[in-house]
Amino acid sequence: MNSVSRVAVGLVGLLAAAGLAGGCGKAGSSGTAAPPSAAGAGGCAPVAGSKLVVLNDDKHLQNADNVIAAINAKAAKPDLVAALDKVADALDTPKLVALNKATDVDHKTSAVAAQDFAQANNLTSGISKGTGGPIVIGAANFSENQTLAELYKIVLTAAGYTASTQAIGNRELYEP
Repeated sequence: MNSVSRVAVGLVGLLAAAGLAGGCGKAGSSGTAAPPSAAGAGGCAPVAGSKLVVLNDDKHLQNADNVIAAINAKAAKPDLVAALDKVADALDTPKLVALNKATDVDHKTSAVAAQDFAQANNLTSGISKGTGGPIVIGAANFSENQTLAELYKIVLTAAGYTASTQAIGNRELYEP
């Protein structure tokens, strides 16, 4: 690099530093006033109460998140379907929210939360032993899906299957 280039690079660096330093100033030195804050002086104060307002999705913008067990056609034997139906029959939205709280807030593992739920809801009662055999339950990499897989594992084990769970990753890996 010749000396003219060095001087030019040095001047560019000096001008850039001066521009950055010149951009810094004291609060209010720009001559503008800050807008009034909506959060100040009780303008955005919380309201006491425990009443939750549920909004109606009149435009159907939120997809329904139905919990269903997707079963490979070759594995869909009546005893397997009946065992998985026990989970579907036991779950509703408040119970699923409680399961999510057990893992995400209370920091239980999915296996422990599922076992607690299965015992509290008698999931394995009335399940008859079927044809059995190995079965793998795929689960996405988020706690709700992993907990559901553990619930399915519990009922399928009770139905005589050698059930295991397998993490299949995020939605981009299994949804088209």
